[in-house]
Amino acid sequence: MLYKLSANKASFKPIDFKQGLNLIIAERTVSSSAKNSCNAVGKTTIIEIIDFCLGSKFDRKSKLNAPELNDWSFTLDLEVSSFRCEATRFIADPNKIYIHTTSKNIPFDIREDKEKSLYITIEEWKDFLGKAYFNITEERYLSFRSVISFFIRKKDAYQNPFKAFSNENATQTKVRNAFALNLLWKHSLDLSDTEDKIKHKNKIISYLKEKVGSSGKIVSKIASLTSIIEKLEKDIDNFNVLPEYENVQKEADNLTYEIQRIVNNNIFLKKKLNEYLESTKKEDINENIDLIKSVYEESKIIFPDNICQTLDATIKFHKEIVNKRKNFLSSEIQEIENEIEMNEQRIREKSSERSVKMSILKSHGALSEYSKLQDGKTKYVSELESLKKELEDWQQARSLLCDLKKTRDALSTTIEKDIILNQSLRKEIILFKENSMNLYNSSLEDNDKVGSLVIELNKDKNYNFKIDRGISSEGLTRMDIFCYDLMLLEMFRKNIPTGIDFLIHDSTLYDPVDSRQRAKAIELAREKSNELNAQYIFALNSDQLPKQDFPKNFNLDNDIIKVLKDESVKDSALGIYFSSIIDEEREDDLS
Repeated sequence: MLYKLSANKASFKPIDFKQGLNLIIAERTVSSSAKNSCNAVGKTTIIEIIDFCLGSKFDRKSKLNAPELNDWSFTLDLEVSSFRCEATRFIADPNKIYIHTTSKNIPFDIREDKEKSLYITIEEWKDFLGKAYFNITEERYLSFRSVISFFIRKKDAYQNPFKAFSNENATQTKVRNAFALNLLWKHSLDLSDTEDKIKHKNKIISYLKEKVGSSGKIVSKIASLTSIIEKLEKDIDNFNVLPEYENVQKEADNLTYEIQRIVNNNIFLKKKLNEYLESTKKEDINENIDLIKSVYEESKIIFPDNICQTLDATIKFHKEIVNKRKNFLSSEIQEIENEIEMNEQRIREKSSERSVKMSILKSHGALSEYSKLQDGKTKYVSELESLKKELEDWQQARSLLCDLKKTRDALSTTIEKDIILNQSLRKEIILFKENSMNLYNSSLEDNDKVGSLVIELNKDKNYNFKIDRGISSEGLTRMDIFCYDLMLLEMFRKNIPTGIDFLIHDSTLYDPVDSRQRAKAIELAREKSNELNAQYIFALNSDQLPKQDFPKNFNLDNDIIKVLKDESVKDSALGIYFSSIIDEEREDDLS
């Protein structure tokens, strides 16, 4: 039970809670102006403070995160599983809960600060509350804070009975509701994990298909690469590396150059030899002298003896010159022939030497060529290993996908069987139906306004939660939330008698609701909270109270635990003006 809410500031209006119905009224006074609003007197702030003392997350977007509240602390007097204590939390130090108790049996390890005050960490406090209220420990997707959100609805938790906030992910929604309804929530979580893994494996398979094609194409590529690598390995095995390959290549090139140079020289020498041989043929001295004599005889010229003697001497001299030239040419011809022969010999020698070099080059390879072969092989081996890994990934993905689908089907079968056979679920469905029927004065199954709690399998074969009815409206949805939360409170009171025993709603729940259903909800809340020895705490504006729709003998005077007024800031819950960061951001958005 919650007993009292207080603060360390005198301006705060302490609130004493009681068993049963607890109504906090925001009353618009006669003297207040049009600028005053009962929406600013602190109804929602009180609920925020209660939740703050129960370990809610405190960050820059928290409503209580305001400069004016930095030196404030709030204390909630409560009893949890027979342990009575006052739990104090400071705005400036929100990671601790200070404990004040007269009990000698403290159900958790306590610490002491410098001022000798007893405290536990906020995480330890939430662990304790989770075990005491709901028999849970902090686990993935399930914690005290995730489940308490059904019993302290805030902000955007009034849009859907099954969601604590608008952007809650599907897995969180399924797990929280499955736990709250005493269904197989761990199976639901496992099924969600399995479905995520299936999607991941399908992405891997799609990626492999896009990258390398089908598994058959991968096998084909592996076969081709294996053949190429085997051929390269044979070439490498048969490759004789010549360390001096580059030098031998240069020597062979030099020999080729030398041979070509000698061949060119021989061509020149042979041409010169032919010219000399032609010259020797033309140099016949007797033919020249006889020709001269015949010319003079035909001219009938008789030379004197002295002239004949001179001509003879000239002819003799000419013969000597010609003979000398012939001798010279013969000598030159011989030298040329000798040089040509020597060149031919050198060509044969160098050709033979070059042949040896070329034979070596033909039977051996350069280290660079060998490296190229090795690099080529390494490249193909790397590609082959990559393909083998992709094929292995493909096979594993396929195998795991098959196993995951089997696991999914088994989990889905178990969950479906749980929906069909779970007796606790049947009671919850009946309680929800009864709550809904009480709001609309109907016992007929075909009343379109009466909702039915339906738990079925969704497309992923996991739990799906919905309210089924003939028509829908915002007001009906809000009453679905009321009926659902009230049903959960009743089920937890029966299943865990020492556990959660309060339900808190803000005026947001009742905003779009018809006054007759509002009156019925308040009547049902008082009846159920008294029957269950529990507390139903809710906040309303005074003009939301459907007084004319209550039965004549229904009196709320004893159930109103706090009246807040808008005439003066002193009449608000905290007695001061304050503005949180999130409020300032909203004002900026509006401006």
